[in-house]
Amino acid sequence: MKNIVTLPLTLLIILLTNSCKKQVEPAVVNENPVFSFSAKINGGLTEYYSGKYNYYMYSSTNIDANNVKEFIGELKDKNCPTNCVNSLKIRIKDYRDLSSTITDIDTSLSVAYYSYASSTGEANTYSVIFVPQLFGGTAQNHTWSFSDGSSSNSTNPIKFLKIGKYNACVSIQSTSSCTSSLCNDFSIGQTGSDLEASFSNSTPMGNVISFSAQPSLGTPPYTYNWNFGDGNTSTLANPSHTFISAGVYLVSLTISDSKNTLSTYQNNVATQNPGTCLTKFSYQKTAISNPFNLSNVIVEWTNSNGDVYSSVGNSQPITSSFKIISVEEYLKNDNGKNTKKVWAKINCKLYNGTNTIDLENGEFVFAFAY
Repeated sequence: MKNIVTLPLTLLIILLTNSCKKQVEPAVVNENPVFSFSAKINGGLTEYYSGKYNYYMYSSTNIDANNVKEFIGELKDKNCPTNCVNSLKIRIKDYRDLSSTITDIDTSLSVAYYSYASSTGEANTYSVIFVPQLFGGTAQNHTWSFSDGSSSNSTNPIKFLKIGKYNACVSIQSTSSCTSSLCNDFSIGQTGSDLEASFSNSTPMGNVISFSAQPSLGTPPYTYNWNFGDGNTSTLANPSHTFISAGVYLVSLTISDSKNTLSTYQNNVATQNPGTCLTKFSYQKTAISNPFNLSNVIVEWTNSNGDVYSSVGNSQPITSSFKIISVEEYLKNDNGKNTKKVWAKINCKLYNGTNTIDLENGEFVFAFAY
């Protein structure tokens, strides 16, 4: 015998109404790819993103023939096991070999410039000696300060610097208590900047001095912006200037080339009978041998034909650079290894043993296992 259930009319209407309503689909969430690579390769724009067109971010480690650990990131098609076309692999070598103390990953992967590895080893550290000069007096005290936060009272300080861009300042006091100071920027190693500004000046005729811009490297044509330190300026390559009164002036020159690269150089310049002293300084750098390519990088690009191009093969030009912009802790990879997410900018030449191609304005966000 069947039991018959009688529903109230109001409840029946509600049930029938709800059953006719269309079910709302979950909102589609579009997430930006975490990992990516973009560059101009051999003149053509190249862009790849993890999660698009089957691309996947792989991270691993390796021990090279010199017992140096490599941190490896590779962006490629997830369906391709080896020799994958249109793929990029980055190898960052540790700052020490495995026979030394335990690696500090925050030193291995840090915000800094890196040299490109070479077959004979590429320097990542330079010995730099600074040489001051004082005119119009006898130097008694030297005070040096550097953009890395260090200082020195030595006449000729020696610093061991990683590749990068720096600033140095010196203040010299003479035996007659005259003080003169000067600051200038300088670059060490592969920083991607090939334009260097400089200038020479004539022997003063009263308060009149002629100047000559001396750009080195860069890509002509150049533009010039002079500041004579007395409120006057010029945009000529070789201006002549009459200073408002006798004395010492800090003259600066900023040069820009056709690629909008900027370089600034400044120096103290004296008129006839300046009545005070002035200082200048120069520096000399010597590369420290690095046969194991410690803290060096290797970039490998496989093109659409399967040809592998590597940054190793010939010495990179001064315009090459590899700079890590940021590093942060990320998730474990598929093998359970910890990873760092690294954002970097790169410029280099790549070789396949026969041909050379340019990788320009490169930028990537990769994961590196450690």
